[in-house]
Amino acid sequence: MKRGVRIAASLAGLAIAMIAAATAPQDGTDIAAPFLVRGVEGDVLTTRLLTTRLDGIELADALEQDAYSSPRIDTEGQWLVVHLTVQTRQSTEGLSAARLLLDGREYGNYIGADDDLARIQNGPGIATSGTLVFELPADALRGAGAGHAELRLQTQVAPTLDDVPTYTLDLRGAHRSAEFRIPRPRVVEPLT
Repeated sequence: MKRGVRIAASLAGLAIAMIAAATAPQDGTDIAAPFLVRGVEGDVLTTRLLTTRLDGIELADALEQDAYSSPRIDTEGQWLVVHLTVQTRQSTEGLSAARLLLDGREYGNYIGADDDLARIQNGPGIATSGTLVFELPADALRGAGAGHAELRLQTQVAPTLDDVPTYTLDLRGAHRSAEFRIPRPRVVEPLT
């Protein structure tokens, strides 16, 4: 009797080990992937590091800024301008690692603009309204999946095991203009 119980327990353990091995991620990327906290325009998303709100988006052919070196920034493609309100929760954080996923491609936010939110690092609890800009190639908005994009407001290039505010952007409804003047970020009422 004892021998039969040991054999059955051994077989059950072997079956559990086989199932665990078959369903485990093969490359390990899913194990340390960020947790995406999802929203759309107008939603306030709260994660461990940030509280954010997507205030709107627009497309522009050129950017204008109050800068000594380069007041106008042209591109062969288009600029995606993202209007945001951002508030850090625990410590000073920056958005220079924000990412845009569009039709299977990933774009980093443009860090050459002087007055965008990527350069601002306010302390905890201080809400700042401003913009992030992404330079898109001319063909980026013509693909089959180009109607929607995903904006990830990462504070690190490769966040692992952390939550990341992630907005779905409707690019078809975005306002289009020949030029967009990048406004200076401004402190606003805290997000709740």
